Amino acid sequence: MSQLSFSWTNTDALDKYWNEFCVVFPSPIPSDTVPANIAGQLVSIIQKHRNCACALAAYVAKMTYDHPKGVPSYCQILTSIMSTPEISTLQVPWDSEPTPFDDVFSYCLYDEIDQGLEDSFNDNRLGNLAVEPSNIRLTTALLSASAINYGLHSLTNTPIAIMRIGLGEVDPGSPPEPEQREIFGVVACLLLAVAGAQIMRTSRANFEKIEGGVTHALKLMKDIQLFQLPSAVALLERTIENAETGFTKDISEKDAWDILFPSSC
Repeated sequence: MSQLSFSWTNTDALDKYWNEFCVVFPSPIPSDTVPANIAGQLVSIIQKHRNCACALAAYVAKMTYDHPKGVPSYCQILTSIMSTPEISTLQVPWDSEPTPFDDVFSYCLYDEIDQGLEDSFNDNRLGNLAVEPSNIRLTTALLSASAINYGLHSLTNTPIAIMRIGLGEVDPGSPPEPEQREIFGVVACLLLAVAGAQIMRTSRANFEKIEGGVTHALKLMKDIQLFQLPSAVALLERTIENAETGFTKDISEKDAWDILFPSSC
């Protein structure tokens, strides 16, 4: 039986904080909610539960899985929290050393994103390969892209490796599984469509070995008809358009998800 990939599948780590998060940080966030009010209440919870950084990262991953198009609001609130005097100066125990809370949260968010993109807890060795809104790899890609844009996250080895495979780079020392190419290609498109400007600004060197460059790789994906789903082809075309302008036409998380899954609009 397949399981969801994030650490929130094991709720033992969240039992202390789950109910409090749900009350002040609902998913989806009601349209009449003032983000500053949520941020203020979350700051109070963090001050009360200084060791809740990983639980908060897991909770945000769960929120994104349940309501992907709300992710920019989640990331905006988290960014505002991390910049408050109360949290930016907060030191918490981590690996036997006092560590800034925002550093611990960043590490935990990296871990959530790595696990989600790898579909780590799926019984299928290759993970979920379907291009569907319930695929945790895709909601994770959207979370990663939004977190990059809001300064909560930068590309680490796992998303870089997955994007390279999706874009067609082959490492002779570690050849990819052919069956994963399509889903990894969609992951790459989500990240580059939404956060391409920031990714190229900070991580361009990680994609220099791709033959012909990223734009050429995206066009080749279309030429070889890598994607079977018409809406995935539509997302690829928007990603190519963004790449051709030097990634000056990033689209919103909502637009990317609606292109990929128009029935969820």
